[in-house]
Amino acid sequence: MCARVSKLVIATAMMFIYVNCGMTKDWGSITIRPVEGSYEVVLENSKIRAVYKKSPNNWAGRHPTCMVEFYYKKIEKELIENGRWDDVLDPLDHSKRPPRPLHHYREALLSAEVVYDGRDRKTVRLKWKNSEEEVSIFPDSAVIQIDYLRWYVLITDWPNWPKGEDAYKEQMFAVYGADKWHRTYDPNDTERTPGVGYHKMYFNHADRDADKQGGKDPADGGPLNYKGYFIIGAYKTATGVGYGRIIPVHRINVLILWSYRAWEFFPTGKERFTTFLFPVSEGAREIIDTGKRIAAANPTLRQ
Repeated sequence: MCARVSKLVIATAMMFIYVNCGMTKDWGSITIRPVEGSYEVVLENSKIRAVYKKSPNNWAGRHPTCMVEFYYKKIEKELIENGRWDDVLDPLDHSKRPPRPLHHYREALLSAEVVYDGRDRKTVRLKWKNSEEEVSIFPDSAVIQIDYLRWYVLITDWPNWPKGEDAYKEQMFAVYGADKWHRTYDPNDTERTPGVGYHKMYFNHADRDADKQGGKDPADGGPLNYKGYFIIGAYKTATGVGYGRIIPVHRINVLILWSYRAWEFFPTGKERFTTFLFPVSEGAREIIDTGKRIAAANPTLRQ
């Protein structure tokens, strides 16, 4: 029985977890409840808590449903006692269309359904008007797997952190291969700093706007590629609390980095693709090291 379960983990979940023969289905939970014309979806296991619900932020007159909480349970008490709850109020895993002429954001969830509930993983399918995805948690793992079935032009992770010219003093990004890449957002690096905005991409293999940055970047991601993945994230400089994500390089045309605090990525093609999201409490090193472990355990079709 244990051998059969282990094979299922490798073939379907493709996660770097060990399945205990005596494990029951009670290792975690996915709860769904209707709230204000949408749904609140809470995914929990022994390590993490993730919550999808209407964002408190007003996006072009709307409050879209996205991941608004994501954190290690081990730091929950500290976050509450020290008044640092904003550290983990992260509007992550959001989808939108860029402004032509106006932004269009993913709105309320139309449906949420648990489609798999087993010893090896638990999966919920989330549907919006213009996007659909499956979100999975695993026993004793801090990693969430997101399988995108449909999406609305681009996907965004927008941590709820301060803005402005001094933002880098309070939050910072992390990306594998950044030290060898020809762009950066380090304010002290005047030779490579491109600024922010849609014409200032961090990685750009698309035709659009490539001429403004010296031509297309290599399709394989160059030094940003680790075993077929981009490893990206952001964190609070004072505490190290933040998140990381790995994304298959061959499915991304553009990566945009906004003022040290937010990532956007433009997938290419229409086929289903998988990314992995994880919380951190120790900053850049944890983002890179955890991302590398996940990438090594989950080979992509193209490396």
